[in-house]
Amino acid sequence: MARKLDSEKRRDILVNLANGKGFKTIARCHQVCRKTVKRIELSMDLYGVPYPPQSVVQGRPKLMLKYQEDSLLAFLREKPTAYLDKMSEFIFDEYGIEISERTIF
Repeated sequence: MARKLDSEKRRDILVNLANGKGFKTIARCHQVCRKTVKRIELSMDLYGVPYPPQSVVQGRPKLMLKYQEDSLLAFLREKPTAYLDKMSEFIFDEYGIEISERTIF
């Protein structure tokens, strides 16, 4: 990911956008890509800030929820020598979730 613009340059771009200058003109004046100026304007329209907030969690969702992990930890406190297959069986018996041993590991 590219680094963010410094605050002065970002402020100047926002002022120029507010004054109605074109993307090409702003990009040439501040020596940035035209797409960068468009992206900043779009973010201002959608979020009210020059860059989108980091609110979206990326990646695959977890298979087990927090309370299920907690119950697995409680199971392990009772049986600290349990193998992965027994842990997988416990989760299946308690919650009906079929998970692989690799997920637990």
